[in-house]
Amino acid sequence: MLAVGAPAAAVEPDEFGVFASYEMSAATAPNTFAGTATFATTADASPIEITTDSTTVKVPTGESAFLGASTGFGQYFGSTRSQPYLYLSPSAGNAPSTTTLRFTGAVPPLGWGFAVGDIDADYVTIEPLDAGGAVLPLSTLNAQDTGGTPLLNYCANAVPKPSSCVGPGPFTDHPWWLTTAGPSPTLPGPFPAGSVVGNGIDTYGSYDWFLPSAEVHGLRLTFTVQSGIPIYQLWLAAVATKATITGTVVLPEAPPGTPVPDGTKAELHNGDGTPVLDIEDQVVTTPVAPDGSFAFETEQRPADDPYQVVLVPPARYEPPAPTTVVADAAEVEVQIELVASPTTPAPTPTATPAPALAESGFVGGPWFIVGGVVLLAGLATVVLVALRRQRAARSGGGASEASETGPSTSSDDGPTAS
Repeated sequence: MLAVGAPAAAVEPDEFGVFASYEMSAATAPNTFAGTATFATTADASPIEITTDSTTVKVPTGESAFLGASTGFGQYFGSTRSQPYLYLSPSAGNAPSTTTLRFTGAVPPLGWGFAVGDIDADYVTIEPLDAGGAVLPLSTLNAQDTGGTPLLNYCANAVPKPSSCVGPGPFTDHPWWLTTAGPSPTLPGPFPAGSVVGNGIDTYGSYDWFLPSAEVHGLRLTFTVQSGIPIYQLWLAAVATKATITGTVVLPEAPPGTPVPDGTKAELHNGDGTPVLDIEDQVVTTPVAPDGSFAFETEQRPADDPYQVVLVPPARYEPPAPTTVVADAAEVEVQIELVASPTTPAPTPTATPAPALAESGFVGGPWFIVGGVVLLAGLATVVLVALRRQRAARSGGGASEASETGPSTSSDDGPTAS
């Protein structure tokens, strides 16, 4: 009843997982929608025609519900975060809905896969179809359930955790893949062969995934409600050839061996100049090593759909023009020259400079010097006058003292005149 195969490894080192984009429009009949899913041109696959009688068909952005890098599907193709998918419902009156997908030509030669998600209070029966629309054996779907609960519940992808996964968990609910008609391990059924069966209650994140073999050119999915009014999700992915863009930044005006300035980085843009975004909706950016080397890994594109490498240097360097890169091969090399910005000489000062300070800190000019000389001359004059007066005073005071203390003699011994 249960087919549990060995889990598939990731795509080869020279390959790249790409996801389908969708264009859906309502048909003339009620509850009948039609549309197209397409892969990147490097997947070498024809468009996929889609018809469905779901009452509701949406193409969410993949921001809140996605198969993260830790899921089996994410390990193989890469995370589906920020990648679109189909949101499908039951048909009118909650009756089972049928959705058919058919490649209009070639299938991806390197392989493709699909996943059905939010399978809990419902089940979806999957029939593989060949190029003529005939039903193929179920083994051609190559079911990839591993029996490991975390791999079959995308809410267990903790970093980042999809915002549609409400609550702390544990997110251990997972569906069952039935290759024969009958019950599931948890419900009596009976369920048709080729069904992915939920456990009958509404939970979060339960999904299953498949890697169809080359003869599978289409799918017919019948979605049946067990309880409530549930919906399910459908992701499509393909394997494409990968391009590794390696680059070297050189400094033509610097001596050989001069390292590229720290902080230099390279961005990957589309040919029209719009940035290539990663699953975090951030510009794909890589640092440039001191020796000038950098690298990007991305999907190959034909020559008429090139990339651009935009160098973002630090200050003092002139950003070079974007470098167009044709990434239609596995290995592509580019070289970018980084030139220093022209230096601008410092402006000549126009204001009168302040007078220089002597070591003493005195600030002055010639008039201060003249004034100082005059002041010193005046002080000298005052000192001389004071000294002369003192000398004269000392001379007069000596005669008076002699007349009072003793007789004075004269040459004729006569009386002293007073």
